[in-house]
Amino acid sequence: MRIFKTPQHAALETRREMKEMAIENQSYSSQDIIVKDDPGYKTKELIGYAYKITPSWEENDLMEVLDDFDIPREWVAAEFIERTNGEQANPGEAWKKRADVWDRFREEDGRFSYTYGERYFPQLNTILEELKNHPTSRQAILQMYQERDNQWWGGAHRIPCTLSYQFFCRDGKVHCVYNMRSCDYFTFFASDMVLTLLLLRWVAQNLNLSVGTFTHFIGSLHAYQKDIDKHKIF
Repeated sequence: MRIFKTPQHAALETRREMKEMAIENQSYSSQDIIVKDDPGYKTKELIGYAYKITPSWEENDLMEVLDDFDIPREWVAAEFIERTNGEQANPGEAWKKRADVWDRFREEDGRFSYTYGERYFPQLNTILEELKNHPTSRQAILQMYQERDNQWWGGAHRIPCTLSYQFFCRDGKVHCVYNMRSCDYFTFFASDMVLTLLLLRWVAQNLNLSVGTFTHFIGSLHAYQKDIDKHKIF
């Protein structure tokens, strides 16, 4: 596993490894949209990708990696608030700050099939209590993917790309292991990374501890041909 000091270094090295080692396939679906006949969704993919970021990053590092991927800082800020404020908003307001991505995923009633805020609640408080009461616990797992999501396989419904977050308290620091089944490199990789680093910091602050390492496991890290052509990187 490669270890990086900053999100930018992780993102740039991940891009290089995708260019050099990714395999090609045609995606059947993207979220809940069937794309099997769309050449724009020809896909370059790394299977079983992982990396780690040490606690040396700063706030500006997070902002710069978002800028590198043209992801609005204001959307990330608003999205993080909605994920952690306990209000369980759906659709909420944050999505409007990145409407070009999120509007197509809204259903007929204007809501999303799920939001992170809905699934974080009430797990976040349970995580904090577990780590306060049992500081060496290996059981502080925040679940995003749920058993009911299995019925929506095959693009029938939008289901979480995030599987879980696991938190550890060791030597006065909080560490996070982030597991994903799937991640779109150009659209979501940077924001998934940054939002989880912000969550790691949020947990650490609520426990009066320091930020530790961030470890990211991704089943399928992929880039679509339409985005490769747009960014002219690979």
